Amino acid sequence: MSAFLNSYVLTYQKRGSFLLPWGVLMFFLFAGRPVGAETFFQQKTDLPLQKARLLMERRAYDSALFYFQQAASRARQRGDERNFLSVQLQKAGCFLRMGETDSALRINEQVLHTSREKQYKTVEMISENALGQWYIRASRNGEALEHFTTALKLAIRLQDKRAIAFSGLNLGNTFTKLGLYQEAGAAYRKALAQTGNEKTMIRLKNILTRRLAFVLEKEGNTDSARLLLQDLPITPNGTSSLEQQARDHLARAQYLKNTGKAQQADASFQHAYEQAEAAGIVPVQMEALKNRATLALNDNRPDKAQKLARQALSLSRGQTSKPPLPDLYSTMYLAWKQKGNPDSALFYHEKLLQAQQRAYTEKQNENLADLRIKYQTDLTQKRLLQLKNETLEKDIRLKTRQMQVNTLLGGSFTLILVLALLLAFYFYKQKKNRKIRQQEREKLLLEKEAEAAQALVMGEEKERRRMARELHDGIGVLLSSAGMLCSNMEEQQNTSTGATAQKIRLMVEKAGTEVRRISHNLMPVALTRFGLKEALEDLFDDFTEKAALKTYFDISLSERLNVNMEFTIFRMVQELLHNTLKHSKADTVVFLLRRKEKTVFMNYRDNGVGFDTKKHINKGGIGLSGIRSRVEFLHGTCDLQSAPGKGFSVKISFPVS
Repeated sequence: MSAFLNSYVLTYQKRGSFLLPWGVLMFFLFAGRPVGAETFFQQKTDLPLQKARLLMERRAYDSALFYFQQAASRARQRGDERNFLSVQLQKAGCFLRMGETDSALRINEQVLHTSREKQYKTVEMISENALGQWYIRASRNGEALEHFTTALKLAIRLQDKRAIAFSGLNLGNTFTKLGLYQEAGAAYRKALAQTGNEKTMIRLKNILTRRLAFVLEKEGNTDSARLLLQDLPITPNGTSSLEQQARDHLARAQYLKNTGKAQQADASFQHAYEQAEAAGIVPVQMEALKNRATLALNDNRPDKAQKLARQALSLSRGQTSKPPLPDLYSTMYLAWKQKGNPDSALFYHEKLLQAQQRAYTEKQNENLADLRIKYQTDLTQKRLLQLKNETLEKDIRLKTRQMQVNTLLGGSFTLILVLALLLAFYFYKQKKNRKIRQQEREKLLLEKEAEAAQALVMGEEKERRRMARELHDGIGVLLSSAGMLCSNMEEQQNTSTGATAQKIRLMVEKAGTEVRRISHNLMPVALTRFGLKEALEDLFDDFTEKAALKTYFDISLSERLNVNMEFTIFRMVQELLHNTLKHSKADTVVFLLRRKEKTVFMNYRDNGVGFDTKKHINKGGIGLSGIRSRVEFLHGTCDLQSAPGKGFSVKISFPVS
């Protein structure tokens, strides 16, 4: 083999080529000798870009950045701007793996701007996909969807099948995060159509197939998902890493296990274990051993199950990731139970309980840490907002004083000018004064109308709060007292009186529950305590659970809004949902709420029966008129669209002060 390698290099040297032959690189990588590949780079050639890629595979990101910088400098010295932009994109990917997201975003935006100016469509497409990945990590799915859609259009224009499939995969993943499984399935199918039967695209085809099966299972098409994954090909050697091959075998084995093919599943789990052991991927090894132990236990082979479980437990020692200890202890417990050894079974049952308790405690600690971080972030944002308000107040006072001085000077000059030209412009002045008075009256009328609308909305909200307090503190207390009296009557010796009291108590408890529900609807606790985002999420979850209504929502608010504004938005969404449930006969609602700079955008859509907007407006519906009045209160705009059989949608935007 070494003689073959030396002759291969010698042939390229005789031809005068100073570039690194890709065959030598592939030899070292697939022979499991990355150090040899690195030495070959140092001795035979000077290609910083390839060396940086190799260091990235070895996760030496700091060293990789150094060579990426060298490659970018050389490309710029040669005047090869296209290659320079390509190196910059790879450098941004390295920053993203290191967790330096701000640097990655800055480089990707610069590359996108330059590639658009220079009409480098391929580089533009790659940068669009890279920006989409950044926004996905930042949980800004709306922006990610826009970038992935643009990247797909560019790939179609370039007629690049691999790029089309990759962009379709990103687009489908984003739809899946938003819960739009139908759109995600369509994106995956279009991407799969581009892969064909090409061997170089088997890995991408496998990923798309698994994602499409996941979407089908979410939609309830379990049989279709299993049929799709039944003949899932394993990525052949030479086309992907050992890790990818191990995960392919693991996915295949899982679906064989679910379909009842135990022997084939056990063989696939064994292949996955061997590939993962060669690649040094301990989590995949433990997963394969755990599943093989479960299959052995189901086949009434407790000794084999114990052997495999012990092997997995030995691998779990020293692992930073969370090993499946509860499953392994459960297997050991059931195996000893099958063998009829209660003492050992009891020992592993106690270990199982301890592992479950540790997992529960870790989950609670993680949730508590997230809440603390969120609380500190909210406090910081509140302080920043206070500082901004103070700065704005100072600017307003300064500008007011300046306007007063300017007004005084301008008024004096105008008075002198009017006195000097009084006789010549007397009639003109009279006409002008009349026009000014008319404008002032119109302005005053508009201000009074705005104040009236504001008073109406605030009065309505105040009345809701008062009614909620009275229901909770008045009727709620009375009903609780009545329930206690009925409970005392039930304890009496008279059987008929006790039965009647029990019925009365149940009716009183039901009435109390209804009073609490009405009080919560009038004054939602989540809105006052946690803010608009959490209140809307509870509202959509409540409608999904009680009204059998599918809701897909994306609420992107970096900070809380004004209290009156939050209550107004919540009431509008509540009214829209009630209208959908009462009139539209819809089964799906899509809702988007996003704040961009000093404007809030709200988009609500259902797939109901719809209605004729002109006729409905002429009838003067109370629900929509209430929404319009609230939009006017927020000084916003409202665009309502609907037609019979085409659902209902409304777009609302308003400024944030």
